[in-house]
Amino acid sequence: DEVSVRDPHSTIRRQSVIIEGLSMEAEELKRKVVNLEEELSSVPVVDKLQNKLSQVESKLEETETFAYQVVEENVTLKSEIETLEAEISEVQDTFRENDAKEFKRVKWELENLSKSCRNLQLKLGKAQAKANRLRSEKEQLEEKKKEERQLWKKTAVLAAAIIAGFHIISGKMK
Repeated sequence: DEVSVRDPHSTIRRQSVIIEGLSMEAEELKRKVVNLEEELSSVPVVDKLQNKLSQVESKLEETETFAYQVVEENVTLKSEIETLEAEISEVQDTFRENDAKEFKRVKWELENLSKSCRNLQLKLGKAQAKANRLRSEKEQLEEKKKEERQLWKKTAVLAAAIIAGFHIISGKMK
């Protein structure tokens, strides 16, 4: 049963070969029956031949019965194969539909992610430009602060020199 479920085509081929063999065997047995019947009419040992004839006829009936059963099983297997093929086709259609829906959903998500990425790139560009501008302003302010410090230092030195000079002059005037 497991083999027939796994590979019904193989089972059908095997049974077709069995049917063909049984049919050939049935034909052979029919020929033997005819030969035995001819012998029966010419040979005086009728009881032995009658017995053989009965055995051959019995075997012929068994063979024909088995062949009929194999044919019936073959028909059943073919029907099951057709049913399974229809189910497989239906399942494949369902998967195709589901795949199409999933593809649309993923495509939509990808488009949204692409838009978000573009927006983030624009924001990044603006942020980098602002950072560069602020860096430049900071450098300018630091340079201006440095210049002012130097100016204050010079002014302080000059003021100290003027005060010192004033003290020296005012000390001489007294």
